[in-house]
Amino acid sequence: MRAVLLARVDAFGGEEAVREALRLAGSRRSGEYLTDITKLDRLDEAVALWRAGARVTRHPEFARAVGVDAAARLGSSSVAAHAAVARRPREGLLRDHERRRRDVLRRARVADRRVEPGARALTEPRA
Repeated sequence: MRAVLLARVDAFGGEEAVREALRLAGSRRSGEYLTDITKLDRLDEAVALWRAGARVTRHPEFARAVGVDAAARLGSSSVAAHAAVARRPREGLLRDHERRRRDVLRRARVADRRVEPGARALTEPRA
């Protein structure tokens, strides 16, 4: 999300706007580090960067705009699948719950088959 946020700031005002946002956020990270999506943020750094981006761009709904950008970039990923579930929370959660329940039951049946003859099954109460 940080890379998308910086791309939006860059689109607004170029390198100068990005430098200003990083200065306001108090970030000492390099541009390469900040655009690497495999790196994790500390919460305080992330919040500072979001606030700085909103301040530099003066966009009243900066966070929403960055979210729209991120959705467009990640539209074909597993993130998009989770977002689709979030749009239909009740149906999505029920479907996910049912899928997980079936998976747990299937794994339990497989585990029962692996128990050696004469051994206690995993589902038997302990004595």
